[in-house]
Amino acid sequence: MTSISTPTLKIPELLAPAGNWECAQAAVENGADAIYFGLEKFNARMRAENFTEADLPELMEFLHLRGQMLHRWEQKRCKHLEQR
Repeated sequence: MTSISTPTLKIPELLAPAGNWECAQAAVENGADAIYFGLEKFNARMRAENFTEADLPELMEFLHLRGQMLHRWEQKRCKHLEQR
């Protein structure tokens, strides 16, 4: 008898935009698996409120304590800061 393996389904990741602390907290509280953001001078939304490089350590700690990931958006390309 031949064994047929069932393909493993991957659960999609909910990736939410977060331009500031309020948005990051709201995304996490509402079930996002990860957030993406731009830095002040390195994104397509330069006029928007954005995180700074100085915010990154605190932002990463906030997300890691909650089991979330962080992605940085730079000039219309997503840069993965970490891997699962």
